[in-house]
Amino acid sequence: MTDSDWFRSLNTPWVRWSDYEIVEVNGLRYLRPAKTAGAISYNCAERPEELAVDALNAGRSVWNEDSPKRACLDFARRHGLLGLGTPATPAQKLFYSDGRAENSGASPLYHDVFSHDYGEPLDHFAAKLAAGYAHFLATRGNAVPAGKQEKLRAA
Repeated sequence: MTDSDWFRSLNTPWVRWSDYEIVEVNGLRYLRPAKTAGAISYNCAERPEELAVDALNAGRSVWNEDSPKRACLDFARRHGLLGLGTPATPAQKLFYSDGRAENSGASPLYHDVFSHDYGEPLDHFAAKLAAGYAHFLATRGNAVPAGKQEKLRAA
């Protein structure tokens, strides 16, 4: 059985935007579609391996560099936002065991998740990517340096 057989009937339409930017609102940074961005129909199930690898790489960058800006922008430009603060979006199923984002600190930029006016807090977006990477480290049994043990527990 090939990987494509596993995902043959999976269909997860999603809207991502042609570009994203980081804006500051009320002293917090948010990741949102750029003002000139156009909507792009996107099916994250077409290449699930690419999505998983990109999420792990972005999470590793956030984890190691403590600078989420570039990693989060790159991930969003390839795959869109995560849909934090909305129930049961396809991307959330990768980051939440129950598919829900309760207590995620929904953005004041929140509208419909597919709206051009929707945005997500940059720190929450980065934290979800880092948590995915931390989970990957833990399941692989990789030794985490003593200085990062607390960070792993928090993630």
